[in-house]
Amino acid sequence: MVYSNDKLEQGYGYMDLVSPDTGIDTHAFHAFVILTATPTSTQGPSLLVNSDNTTNTSREGFFEVIFAKNNVLEVLRLSGQGANYTTLQPIAETAYTNIR
Repeated sequence: MVYSNDKLEQGYGYMDLVSPDTGIDTHAFHAFVILTATPTSTQGPSLLVNSDNTTNTSREGFFEVIFAKNNVLEVLRLSGQGANYTTLQPIAETAYTNIR
């Protein structure tokens, strides 16, 4: 449920990632900002994708890992300049290991 709800935020595109080693109930994804441009012609709107956050916007993309173990639901989100999945993945695995 959390996984589905987190992917409903408007203005983002989503890409599923290979889940870390945190059990079968794990979901990992990258949310990237989608900017919609106003059309300058009659051909319809165009879509600008800002997957690396190089354009100055008020929103930024993020990486998220969601998993469950025993009676614990964990949602880890990493955002900001320099955020990447290679940083978040071992954090999620360590958290999973330490849940008793």
